[in-house]
Amino acid sequence: MKRANGAVRVWERLVRGESLDDLALPVRNGRIVVRDLTLPKPSRGRGAVAGFEGVAELRGTTVLRNVRWKGLDFAECSLSGLRFVDCRLEDCCFERALCRGWRMWNTTVQRTEFREADLHGAALGGVDAGKRNRFENVYFVRSDMRETAWVSCDMIGCVFEETRLDKVDFQGTRFEHCSFVGEVREVLFYRHAFGEEQLPANDMRGVDFSRARLRSVEFRGLDLKEVKWPTNDDQLVIPEYVQALDRALRMLAGRAEPGAKNARVLLEMQRRWAGPAQWEGIVSRRELVAAAGRKLAEELIGVLRQRD
Repeated sequence: MKRANGAVRVWERLVRGESLDDLALPVRNGRIVVRDLTLPKPSRGRGAVAGFEGVAELRGTTVLRNVRWKGLDFAECSLSGLRFVDCRLEDCCFERALCRGWRMWNTTVQRTEFREADLHGAALGGVDAGKRNRFENVYFVRSDMRETAWVSCDMIGCVFEETRLDKVDFQGTRFEHCSFVGEVREVLFYRHAFGEEQLPANDMRGVDFSRARLRSVEFRGLDLKEVKWPTNDDQLVIPEYVQALDRALRMLAGRAEPGAKNARVLLEMQRRWAGPAQWEGIVSRRELVAAAGRKLAEELIGVLRQRD
């Protein structure tokens, strides 16, 4: 660790969950500012993280157990490889902090900001003996969350604004009153993680995508009754969603023109993953045109928008 401004002493207290109030550290926005904190960079191990298939274990990490951090500002600190077990982070700031490779189990994060933070490769949705993580009123603003790993956790009142989520599979992560702003690309949302049907279901309650641009985003097995859809020309909101998809697929049956097969594959996938009681869904005009060609895509859009 970089030895500056008493960083070693500060870190020793943080690991033990002890107060920093008597260290006369600066305060910003009501939070104690922790400066010059740079942990050794962990290395990639041979094994995998329990419960996360394909997520590599890290060597040279620091494990925090039963620690509470409250009202702390870790802006621009280098904190890669931390493991949080039975912890609580409350009213903290990790602006532009390096948080790569974090691992969390049975940990609660409340009223905390990750603005421009690097969480690349973090495992944030871990489950241990049925115990799950909870994120409440957390702001992920222009954060890098690519390749983050999830099984199930609670996301309540959280904001994802211009957050890099490329190729993230949230599995059974439960979203409630969350909002997504900006581009959301190649992201998967499931009702349950595979083989974890005993955990709380992701009902996507009060989730707001109205200011989002969805690109190859899939909702699998979700009814989506309380979702606000994007308001742009690409995302076509389709009522009577299942019936509309069935109608379009019947139209494509036997069609041999270029693009018909690709369009059928695209719509069949959406039909297969429709929720058991899903009434409304979206179809991407851009993806449909890319699959079917403009002429057939417009014909399909007309069919999708018909009402039985």
